[in-house]
Amino acid sequence: MSTRSKNAELLVAQSAVRCLHGKVDEAAILEIVQSVLRPGKQLNLVTSYLEEHPDGLVSGSSLAPPGLRPLAEALRLVGFVECQVPRCARCAKERDLRYHVKEGRICTPCFNRSNARACSRCKKVAPVSTNDENGPVCYACRRKDPAAQSRCIECGNPGIVARRTDAGAICMRCYQRPKVKCDVCGEFAQIHSRRSGRAVCDSCYSQPLKLCSVCGELDKISKRGRQPDEGDVCEGCYEYPVAECAGCGLSRRVAQRTAIGPLCQACAVRPTRRCVDCDRDLPAHQITERGPICSTCYKSSHQIECRGCGATAYPYEKGLCARCVLERRLQEVLGGEESDIRLEPVRLALLDVANPEASIGWLRKSSAATTLGQIARREVELSHQGLDGLEQTKPLNHLRGLLVAAGALPEYQPGFDRLEAWLEDLLADVPSDRANLVRPFAVWHVLRRARRRVQRGQFTENGAKWARLRISQSLAFLNWLDELGRPLEGLRQADVDLWLSSGPTTRYVVRNFLAWARSRKLVSGVRVPLRQSITATSSVDEDERWGQVERLLADSEIDLALRVAGLFVLLFGQHLSRVVALRSRDVRETPRSVFVNFGVEPLQLPPVLDDLVLQLRGRRGHSTVHRGDWLFPGGVPGRPITTEQLRIRLATLGIDLRPTRNSALMQLASELQAPVLADLLGLHVNTAVEWVRNSRGDWAHYAALGSQRMRGDS
Repeated sequence: MSTRSKNAELLVAQSAVRCLHGKVDEAAILEIVQSVLRPGKQLNLVTSYLEEHPDGLVSGSSLAPPGLRPLAEALRLVGFVECQVPRCARCAKERDLRYHVKEGRICTPCFNRSNARACSRCKKVAPVSTNDENGPVCYACRRKDPAAQSRCIECGNPGIVARRTDAGAICMRCYQRPKVKCDVCGEFAQIHSRRSGRAVCDSCYSQPLKLCSVCGELDKISKRGRQPDEGDVCEGCYEYPVAECAGCGLSRRVAQRTAIGPLCQACAVRPTRRCVDCDRDLPAHQITERGPICSTCYKSSHQIECRGCGATAYPYEKGLCARCVLERRLQEVLGGEESDIRLEPVRLALLDVANPEASIGWLRKSSAATTLGQIARREVELSHQGLDGLEQTKPLNHLRGLLVAAGALPEYQPGFDRLEAWLEDLLADVPSDRANLVRPFAVWHVLRRARRRVQRGQFTENGAKWARLRISQSLAFLNWLDELGRPLEGLRQADVDLWLSSGPTTRYVVRNFLAWARSRKLVSGVRVPLRQSITATSSVDEDERWGQVERLLADSEIDLALRVAGLFVLLFGQHLSRVVALRSRDVRETPRSVFVNFGVEPLQLPPVLDDLVLQLRGRRGHSTVHRGDWLFPGGVPGRPITTEQLRIRLATLGIDLRPTRNSALMQLASELQAPVLADLLGLHVNTAVEWVRNSRGDWAHYAALGSQRMRGDS
């Protein structure tokens, strides 16, 4: 570098120190100047301007040269928010000032507004794109002009011509910008920006920070103000448009507007093309000289050496792989070196994920990440009591499961631990005489039994529902007695029979409350009969059941977890509550066979199903952090999928659980003895005996009919 350039850089640094009132070391400013300003014309213009305008870095004047913009942005990034980027002379917004007018330099939108004329075709006042024999033509009319369109040689569809070659025209959808060497990662790629004086590719480019007109903070802008009185809005303040989707009918963020109406991200259709690498019909990520490439093939072929860890991976941001970006995001959320040491297991667990991109999205979008930052700053107590004081939402439940799975919080039973709070809310507005009856029953009978099941590890989601049902029905029964004007001490059997016959079958659970009241001499002479269980007469046709079995065994398009869970129901008649409770250790592999433990004795799996179960055991869960050895992990870390969620997903496949389970158990009971059936499937011996009796009775009836026919034929 010449002595003249060095002197110019030193003059710029000294001017910057004077503008900032000596708040920074001159050597630090000089280093920034050397990194963002190119020696030559750009540096000389900035030097001359700052000599004539000592306040040039803080005035935001539109007369400043273009080179002052990257210098001001670089100073902002290191903390000097008083630095002002040159603003448009008309709208006073921080934009690229590419046009000169009398009052100064203006941005492109202001220039277009000043260049607006009445279009000779649509008669609307709009910026002029071109002029023809009839007069000015706006951009919209020019795009619709058949003369400006041609059939693309890449996709074969008519469209706006982006480039014409010897072979033909290329439309704007298929045209790819030429590849140039990126000054950041060193790879040949499509250049996104040259604003800083360096060529920056799409992967390395990061949107410059600007002042948000809503919150007043420096951030990435999601919406730029189009009118002079509109300001820019950052990502955190911008509210995306929401409308009723024409595809699914739900109110969601609009991803695409079509002739039938707005579509959400899930319903928006992306055109598919045949990938030249994997030969699959998928949405194209890029159109290359060889042809379309899907996202998966593009990422596998465009890998570089990460500037952070040195691993070969697809660059996620600024030449860094996704895992290095995730580590930086975690440092921002958890506070870096000053973070709470108790959250170190959480940081390690989030880094040890199979899909770091999902964790980055979780940190950026989920409200649970904000709560995690509050815990790191000690604004929220790191305990279950501290989390109980917040609004109970799904993101908060996910965060609680993450903290438990990482070991930052002790084990937590979501169903049981919320029962006491639910009980207090239920009895908050209940008269004291009824609350004094329900609360002892709930605490010393229902919750006491539930606590024992928790200690044995047998308390499930359905157990919590059953406990709430017993308590709520006992309160409903007392309210019903008050409406009759009957005190509990004067309860008669006729009243109990009337209660049972005038409502749904769930009223039978009041049997537990009356048994408790009878043991304490509160009532006498009343009984609630056991509700007759539904017999196993409802079942599906065997051909239909085996058709579903063959479909689940062969259809690889169905999710693997759904295939295995459905086969456990179709073949072995298992309850979903028992299926979701299976762990990886319940699957045992030998050189010849694979066994699964439903009950006391391991059950040998048939061929094909054993391979599916082994694949499922080796697959990680879809939650942000997967901990535990659940065979069917759920979205909450350390917890299995809920039975209700699994039931809904199986129902979409046309599997009706109760009739299907009845058919499977009926067949197994006709072939096995009751003790063997109980040990293999985890049934109570009395239940197994009942199933065997029902199945043998059906077969005996069938045999009797067969013998009668034979006698009739003879």
